[in-house]
Formats: sequence, structure tokens, C-alpha cells
Amino acid sequence: MGIRVTFDSNAWESIVDGNASCLRDLIESKKISPYFCEIALALESIQKAEREKFFKEYKPKIESEISSKISCESTASGRVTIQPNMEAHPGMHPTPKKKFHEAIAIGFKILPMTRLGTVRCNEINPDMRIEFHSTEEFWDYAEKLSICTDYIEELSCGAAEYFAIKDGKTHSKDSMQKTIQYIARRYPRAIAEWCDGDSLAAHYASGNQIFCTQDLGISSGKKSIFHPENIRRFKERFNVHCLTMHDLQDFFSEMKST
Repeated sequence: MGIRVTFDSNAWESIVDGNASCLRDLIESKKISPYFCEIALALESIQKAEREKFFKEYKPKIESEISSKISCESTASGRVTIQPNMEAHPGMHPTPKKKFHEAIAIGFKILPMTRLGTVRCNEINPDMRIEFHSTEEFWDYAEKLSICTDYIEELSCGAAEYFAIKDGKTHSKDSMQKTIQYIARRYPRAIAEWCDGDSLAAHYASGNQIFCTQDLGISSGKKSIFHPENIRRFKERFNVHCLTMHDLQDFFSEMKST
């Protein structure tokens, strides 16, 4: 097995588009074992113009079942199931869908998302995801992912802004109209930042060795986990190695020369 590298959307799409033939060669020669993240595939495949409407209307599937048997203590047992509403996802648009299947064809595997009830893309088959060899192994992954996303949200990054908008905690001091305009402007970016944070967390939870991204977090400011100060604190806390595509190529060139 090659070095396990998790690729951010801006990196893996560039490889599939033919803009990084060196990295593609390393993948096809098995020197890199490539991964990408389900959260980004599922949420970023929803078009930016449609995200606000979709997430305001989306609801997970909730099913409840109460046992018909009543115990002598006059109590009843039941079960509540919360799961993603797979039918609600609009599906991948043709261009990203083609790129996705090409990435799968050259060996990419998917790091699964674990947020309860969050919408999944129904075009992702179970065999495309990484394999867990036991229930304990899955729950270890899920716990690490949760610890990591909590830390990222404490930095006011990752899903923090999305949930602030959802909970009505984001508003303008001037007027309701300006609040509406602000939310409409920020919604697509809030979803993208949610994907960034959860992707880094999935990478950490998986134990992969390098996270490759072209995102330097400069244009998004301190709300981005990739802002220099935030990513510095994150890397110190979780011992995660982040490289740009160029740096990743240099890393393998140095390995080859030693």
C-alpha cells in the first residue's frame, strides 16, 4: 500500500482534470493510496444557488415504533430511528459526476461521514467507502471524527457558521432585510466551510498520513479552518500534515532521490 493521502475537492478534481499528471502517475502506480471525503461529495454536489433552499427544507427520516406489549410496571418499550433522507438529495450534476466516477476508477476510496441524519448522495455505493473490519473500529473512527469536529467548531470554523445560521444566531444589527441578504450571501460558503472542517476531521479519524489541499484560507478570513492561524493550531493539536499539490509532488521527488 502506498502513502495514504486524503485529497480536498480542489486537489482531486484537478488531478482528474489532468492538471497534475505527476500525482496521477503516483496514484496509478500505487505509490499514493488516494482518498476523498463523503461530506464534500454529498454537500458540495448540491449547486451553490440551491443550497440555502435545500438545507432549509431538508429533514432526515425519523421513524418510531412502540411495542404493543405493556410490562407489569406499566411501561412500554419503543425505538426511534433517525437516518438520512436519501431521496431528498438532487444527485450529482453531470460534470462532477463524471469526475467522481473517474476518480473511483483510478483507485480513490471514500472516507464516510457520520453526522446523524445529514443528507447523503445516493450515487455513492457502500463498496466505494473504506472498509471497517469491526463495529468497534467504526465507532473508534466516529468518536475521533466527533472530537475533531468539536475542536474545529470551537475555533468558529467548520460547521459553526452553518449551525449559527440554522439556529437564527446570525443577524445584522441594521435590519431584517440586511440579515436576509447576509444569510443568502454566506450560505454557500458556510456549507463549503462545513465540508472543509468535516473533511479534515475524517482525515484525522482515518489515520491517513497527508491531507492535500489548494485552500490557503486567505480569501475566507478567520472563519476558514485553512486560515494560517487556524490550521497552525489544528495541526499542533492533532498532528496532521497538510500539503499543497506542489508540496506533495516535491515530497515524493525528495523520497525518490534519497
